Amino acid sequence: MQAINELEKNLAVHLPWHKSRLNCLTRMILGLIAVQTVNLVDLTFAFGGGKTKALSNYRRLQRFFSGFDMNICTTQKDSVYLSMDRTQWQWGKRPKEVMFHSDQGMHYTSHQNRMDA
Repeated sequence: MQAINELEKNLAVHLPWHKSRLNCLTRMILGLIAVQTVNLVDLTFAFGGGKTKALSNYRRLQRFFSGFDMNICTTQKDSVYLSMDRTQWQWGKRPKEVMFHSDQGMHYTSHQNRMDA
């Protein structure tokens, strides 16, 4: 939920759209990353909520694309870059996945661990 709120807030700065339209776009972006396909049927399951909710989300995506023209002039005020990085590693026997995304660049900090023998 935090990723949805953060991405939606960042998109709102650049797109003068209604909150529900921004929310739908945000869920689509994160859903595309999750399911790795542009198939709307598969994408609706990434929205969450089970089969009944998937039908509602499918209709929501249809309405998003059918009744909306994106004015490219409103999005070209500044250059916007979306950076994404995903890494997989293990902590003991447990697999961990970390995904970073940013719309203005990433900041990495490096901490060196001191191990006393």
